[in-house]
Amino acid sequence: MRLSFPFDLTLADALCQSSEMAICLARFFVNYTECDADEAVVVAVDFMKKKNVDVVIAPPCPIPAKMMAHLATFYKKTVLGWVVPDSSPLLNCVLQLFATFNWDRVAIFYTTNEIRYCEGIAEDATVILSSLSSYYVNVVLKTEWIRGNDEHLALMMLRAKRSARIILLCLETVQDKRDFMRKASELNMVSDEFVYVLLGIWGFGLGQIGAQEKNDQAKGIAFSNGLPPLWVDIDNNSTVDNVVKEATKRMLAKVLYNYS
Repeated sequence: MRLSFPFDLTLADALCQSSEMAICLARFFVNYTECDADEAVVVAVDFMKKKNVDVVIAPPCPIPAKMMAHLATFYKKTVLGWVVPDSSPLLNCVLQLFATFNWDRVAIFYTTNEIRYCEGIAEDATVILSSLSSYYVNVVLKTEWIRGNDEHLALMMLRAKRSARIILLCLETVQDKRDFMRKASELNMVSDEFVYVLLGIWGFGLGQIGAQEKNDQAKGIAFSNGLPPLWVDIDNNSTVDNVVKEATKRMLAKVLYNYS
């Protein structure tokens, strides 16, 4: 059997660990859509037509998943849908991190999209970090970053700077992360006083997905897992790669690697 995942190899690992040995003998194909409908179409055609897989596990985003379902009807393939996993294990891990280092004041910045994952993360973080039944963290600021509104972002970051040095981030795209850390550098918020904790469930850490081939053709910089780092602008000849790289030294990535 050949199964394809337009999402993350860790899902394949989880299925293998929690299932009969037969599924471990299946051949897995993995590609990434980043919840983009156009990318989902490209990946779906590759899986269903070119690779002729038996089953496709669609991304958890409604519109890309719907596009894959339409194509699966045309190519007569089976599509499995799934949802974003619960954030509680991730945030409990973050709470332990904060308790270990005695961090008790935090600001939360997040972006949002159609699946509203980061919005949910921000809400859950506020509840879990502020729980009186465990280590208490004062959430001094929680704000959605409206893309393209640099003035508002700068205002909110300066407000956070006045009352916190630990910044919790849930940012949807690589460009979001690059832009945020560039702005942090411009506002002198990348000294040893600051720590940025990047949350995610995708298992990519500080890497960027779907860019390996472009990166090989461009700058050839990659982590040991083959993913180029987020500070490398693959699509443009950016002049701020080094600025973002230096700023990212203040960043920790907390991710969920196992979906079982």
